[in-house]
Amino acid sequence: MRKKLFIFLHMLMVILATVGCRNAFGAEAGYSYEVIPLEGKTANFLNINPWTQFFDLKGRKDMPVSRCGNITVRNCRFECDTYFNVKTDEAHYHLHDITLANLEITAADISCNRSAVENLTVQDVKLTKKDGIEYPDSVTTI
Repeated sequence: MRKKLFIFLHMLMVILATVGCRNAFGAEAGYSYEVIPLEGKTANFLNINPWTQFFDLKGRKDMPVSRCGNITVRNCRFECDTYFNVKTDEAHYHLHDITLANLEITAADISCNRSAVENLTVQDVKLTKKDGIEYPDSVTTI
């Protein structure tokens, strides 16, 4: 189960890093992934935060804004501390057209900042609030 969870979260990170994103030279990455239905436990179900450690300026003085969109996460059942841990950072990235569908999420924090994603679609998502946090020091997964 942990291996499946790791694969899912790794694929999600790859998707967020490549699908529909423009690189520093404006080239469109055109990848497509199919994610299998999964269930498990994690600290954050959806965790998107600024990640600039691998950016190479290649002589540029400014950092271009990364854009990422056209992502669908569906058919998942998870227990977590935080359902939607998405930080806005318009100086570094812009998220658009993300769909969350057919999810069953049990979390201590079931809030969802819809303004963090342009055209966020939430379809058939069942959120159940739980008491307490299990992974207080966890960044992404157990």
